[in-house]
Amino acid sequence: MAPEVLLVTLTGDCDNPAAIALRARFPLLLESQTPGVLLLDVSGVTFMDAAGARVLLWIGHLALSRGHEWGIITGGNRLVRLIFDLLQWSEGLPLYPDWSSAHSALCRHPDQAPPRPMDGPETESDGLPL
Repeated sequence: MAPEVLLVTLTGDCDNPAAIALRARFPLLLESQTPGVLLLDVSGVTFMDAAGARVLLWIGHLALSRGHEWGIITGGNRLVRLIFDLLQWSEGLPLYPDWSSAHSALCRHPDQAPPRPMDGPETESDGLPL
């Protein structure tokens, strides 16, 4: 049986206020999911600081601790890639350029349909959680 895929799309600022909101929401979100694959799509992130990068790493550890595999879809977002490169995390993180690459790497059944995107925690451009 193919693993269930949860796709969460993050947009706008991924900074300290957003990190606080994500830390509050993700434990409950992952608690309600059967173990499968968590994909974070950060292609729409327009700003990221160290707090935002750290919370993505924390989400990954949380997902792994609950039996999920995980990955980050960068979508060619050079800003996000630059942050991970500067932090020297790029080699150790499961980064994928698009859905197809992430799906092929993390899912056992390539014929599985793409997940229905859910409204993930988003932030406005001023960094305040919605």
